[in-house]
Amino acid sequence: MAILLVNPSFEGLVSKKGRLYNWHFPPLDLLNISAILKGLGKRTKVLDLRVRPLADDELTKEFDAAEKVILTSSPLDRWQCPNLDLEPVFRLASLVRDKSKLILIGAHGTKRTGAATVIEGEPEGKISALFGGKELRFEEFPVPDYGAVSIKDYRYELLGGDFALLQFSRGCPFDCIFCLKKMYGDGYRMKSPDKFINEIEYVVRDIRARSVYFYDLTFTAHRPSVLEICWLIKERGLKFDWCCQTRAEMVDEELLREMRAAGCKLIHFGVESGSEKVSKSLDKRIDIQQIKKGVALAKRAGIPVACFFMFGFPGEKLSDMEKTIDLAVALDPDYASFHIAIPYPGTKFHQLASMAEECPEMYNKEVPSDELRAISRKAFMKFYLRPRYILKKMFTRPAELASKVRLFLDFIK
Repeated sequence: MAILLVNPSFEGLVSKKGRLYNWHFPPLDLLNISAILKGLGKRTKVLDLRVRPLADDELTKEFDAAEKVILTSSPLDRWQCPNLDLEPVFRLASLVRDKSKLILIGAHGTKRTGAATVIEGEPEGKISALFGGKELRFEEFPVPDYGAVSIKDYRYELLGGDFALLQFSRGCPFDCIFCLKKMYGDGYRMKSPDKFINEIEYVVRDIRARSVYFYDLTFTAHRPSVLEICWLIKERGLKFDWCCQTRAEMVDEELLREMRAAGCKLIHFGVESGSEKVSKSLDKRIDIQQIKKGVALAKRAGIPVACFFMFGFPGEKLSDMEKTIDLAVALDPDYASFHIAIPYPGTKFHQLASMAEECPEMYNKEVPSDELRAISRKAFMKFYLRPRYILKKMFTRPAELASKVRLFLDFIK
């Protein structure tokens, strides 16, 4: 019998509740677990229902035949921003008739599924111990088991298809009040560049990935390691497009030049707010001038930029939100994402927030939730419907324009 590793499917590319993207990203945590269990002599099977849905009767047969069923409520790409709609998770759990088989992992830590075992926090090392191995540290994980899925199933609309996730580091040296880090364990930890380049070579040469997201909270936090990774990519002749997320003050001209030469095609920067007052209240320890400088440096290096913005922090007024929209337009990144801030339990933001009765997943004493939704929609419209922006996108990589238009329409619906 095999151990089933199950990633649920959430409705649509953009969830109606919380307006979160449901990207077709590989479930990296499940692929880590699959590799760990195979190393312990176990048979595994990954069911990624996000990209390959199955009918309930087929799922019931799979669950009945399994040794154990490991069900995630939030795969690794949703650890930081978990989906707010858990009904798909509860529905899947109900199809596991023998609840003693069911192991729940993910950010929610709920027992409402009836699971016999609930693993809180980073699951991979604890799964190893649960099945007779030692509890592994992040740096000790084997190469993710990408042979358990088809790379053709995955894509990132901003980067491309044949898409893989890899992770060089876990944790973050910063403590922004809105960031949910409880899944990432304590401290900031890295693999060695030599170990990480072997993972990259595996997914590029053996799995045939053409695009890879280095899914770290702050990829460039340790500058020397990033420079070494870039050098190793070039030394081994690995040709692929990649992206990362980092902070705007943690890039510089030399680093960006080396990243671009190694294939970096996109950098995500968390901007959050265009109001200095609000930004300071978030404990980000970065000012707007640093953000402007980092974005400008990346653009000057020839690397496209995506910026993330949020509305609805404690004490934030509509005038502050207008400053955020103005900053997004002034920065003019290649892509911008606008969300309503969610006070996830376990964050400082949640401690500050008294949940609004009308919409418990959103909070702002100054601006009602319906106005927050309206300002988010307004931001999308004002940013993406600028004639200059539309003309630029029509003449740069026009083959990808259709998928990006679909993404835009999904969000503003």
